[in-house]
Order: sequence, then C-alpha cells, then structure tokens
Amino acid sequence: MKKISLISICCLTVLLLSSCSFAMKGKVTDIVSGQPVGSATITIDLGNGKTREAKSNDQGSYRIKKDNADQQITYTADGYDSFTLISKSDKSRDVYLVPTAEETARRITQAMLDKNYETAYAYLHPFDQGFFTLDQFKEIQSDFENYLSLVKEFRVAETKDVESFRDNILQKTFTGTKAVTVVLVIENGDIKQENTWDINLMRMTDENNKEFWHWIFNRTSNS
Repeated sequence: MKKISLISICCLTVLLLSSCSFAMKGKVTDIVSGQPVGSATITIDLGNGKTREAKSNDQGSYRIKKDNADQQITYTADGYDSFTLISKSDKSRDVYLVPTAEETARRITQAMLDKNYETAYAYLHPFDQGFFTLDQFKEIQSDFENYLSLVKEFRVAETKDVESFRDNILQKTFTGTKAVTVVLVIENGDIKQENTWDINLMRMTDENNKEFWHWIFNRTSNS
C-alpha cells in the first residue's frame, strides 16, 4: 500500500507541474514586408533576474516554454524595434516587428537606387500618398535618376530626434519625427564625393492598422 501511495503521489506531482507550464508557439513577421523574421530572440522574464530564451527559425516560427502566469515577453531582432507584451495563458502568439528608423531609411535608399519606386512609395506618409499617386511619384523621380545612377554605395550615418519638421510640399508641420542621415558616395569619372540625404520619418499607424516608420518625402541635399 505504501508503494502504491508513493507512486500515486509522484504521478500527481508530475501532473501538477505539467499544468503550470506549457509550450507557447508563434511566428515573428516583418510588419511592412510581411516576410518572416528569422533569428529573432524571444525572452521571457521569470523574475529575480532570471530569463528564458528561444530563437525563431528561418520561417519566423518559434516555440518556448511558458509558465501559466503573467509574464513579460520581449521580442528582439537585428534591424527591428523591440516589442514587449504581458501574457499568461496564451499558447499561441504571433508578433509583428517594426523595422527601426535606420533600417527603414536603408530600405528606402536601396529601393530608390534600384528604381523600385513601388517599395519606396509604400513607406510614404499617408499625407504624401494623398498628395500624389504612385505614377506621379515615379514622374517626380525621372529627373532624379541620373543623379542616383552615380551613387556607388551608401551608409546610414546618424539618427536625430526632431521635435518638429516642416514639409514645404504639404505645408504641414510634423512633430515627434526622426531624421536619419544617409551618406551617398558619388563617383563621376575621376570625381568622388560624399553627399548627405536626411530622410525624415514618423512612426504612426496607417489605414490598414499597421504601425511603422513612415517617410515624409524630401529630396537629396548636397553637403
């Protein structure tokens, strides 16, 4: 009888412990491109300075042991703003990460150099998109293409918080923006120089309820 009781107690203990934790699954996705985010780090705060971590795979999928209690979970990945939530019993949680202002500026610059104006246009602030259509945006770039063809490389130099930014095209002032300075390396024959382009960005939610850094349209300036 004692042996049976001991086995019963052990089984009960295992059942109780298993009910206190479970496998939480989900997928991490780029909110702008819709592409999976691989190698994202999922960190659960266990309290007392302890954490539990997992990584998303190439398809953005992840699996992590989760306790059945309110816990803070943080999602981080290179090139993305971190995202934190509180979860208790969610067994499935899909998360969308927002590219950083610097990564957004890099994508916009690359899209412009590749003449992929559809991608660049997708980042435009809704006010800018309301000001001109995609076709009009493409026309604006026509006299800009010769200049861009001279760009051999570029790099993101710095990011500054800007209290307010005046858009002379829209005759509108934006607050709480960031100015990301991109250095364009220009080569024209034997002449090589570096010009800067300040890409003004504002994080906001669009009509599709997607929150990310939007581009307040401006042109390249020489310096």
